[in-house]
Amino acid sequence: MLPLAVVLSACALVPGGSFDTLCADPLVMSCDRSAQSTLVVIDADSSEEDVIAFAESLDGATAAFSGPVSLEARSSHALVLDPEVTPPFSWRVDLNAEQSSDLAVSLRDTLQAASVPGAVGISRESGWGLVTVQRIEQFEDVFDTLSQGAFADGATYTLQSLNERLRIVHVPERTSSDAIHEIISIARDYPDAEVLLESMTSGPQSPTFYVSRLTPPQQQEIAARLRDSRLAGADVDGYPLEFVLGSTGEQGVTYVSGTFGDVPAG
Repeated sequence: MLPLAVVLSACALVPGGSFDTLCADPLVMSCDRSAQSTLVVIDADSSEEDVIAFAESLDGATAAFSGPVSLEARSSHALVLDPEVTPPFSWRVDLNAEQSSDLAVSLRDTLQAASVPGAVGISRESGWGLVTVQRIEQFEDVFDTLSQGAFADGATYTLQSLNERLRIVHVPERTSSDAIHEIISIARDYPDAEVLLESMTSGPQSPTFYVSRLTPPQQQEIAARLRDSRLAGADVDGYPLEFVLGSTGEQGVTYVSGTFGDVPAG
């Protein structure tokens, strides 16, 4: 007689299986089904083969659910910065946004991205990539790997932190890798600053670089650093990449603006 876990797993792999049967699969950590959506959370340490098999089974049952169905993986050894703050999931896939025929390929790409040390929170929203990086020391390696792989068409990279610390909206056609590396370096060198490269993720994409929570001397240091001619190619096509630096001093809040490499703005 087969063990109960094996029976439940086999039942879950029948396309169109019931929600209760799918949630009984050994991979599943929790299921949350509402009138608007369904979220199934699995163990991030599950094997690739098991994940793909379960996802295909769940995908076969999505027509019976109300609203979008998401498959999310969470790790029991995720980086916890505060016991009252839930750490990012490892990865998430919106099954309604995937073509069933491409689901296995998409999942393999997602799992490969999630295997990069420090990369968590892997997902896509309306086709745009989202990545959370656990530690600043890992940020450059995560960006270099994923911007040449799963998110070659662009993504938002956010440092896992308790306050706004570092976020980069990477539009490959608008910002060079050298400029991204400089931005990460500034975040490393000024750990109390808020460092943001902002841009729309669709339509007209014209990034602007913001740094705040600086002292006046730091503001001047970074302005000189960004205006250096070595950063004249910050925009891939040679357009000016603007920056705005904010500081608080005796005169209150002041701002300094300019462009990377001092490229003329007009």
